[in-house]
Amino acid sequence: MSERVSSLNTAAMAGLARAINAALGMDSRTQESIGKLAGKVLKIEITVPELCAFVIPGTAGVRVAGHHEERPDCTVSGASSDFIALLLAADKPA
Repeated sequence: MSERVSSLNTAAMAGLARAINAALGMDSRTQESIGKLAGKVLKIEITVPELCAFVIPGTAGVRVAGHHEERPDCTVSGASSDFIALLLAADKPA
């Protein structure tokens, strides 16, 4: 991976973390629920286009990384269109 692509990836992960944490800041109940997952690692694999991110919840919000050494506690994978459909769904699955 080129240095430029790596820098863009790092910036994208930081931006995603800021967006998630800003949204959590508007919903204290959800932030409290996320805090209960502190120490867990969620791997998100997007197959089309190929992207991977690790979401690491903590008591003060989440971190998002492009790489994580240890095995994730949970992996969610699908095409970007699957994730978009889930975000736009009126009736969210549990």
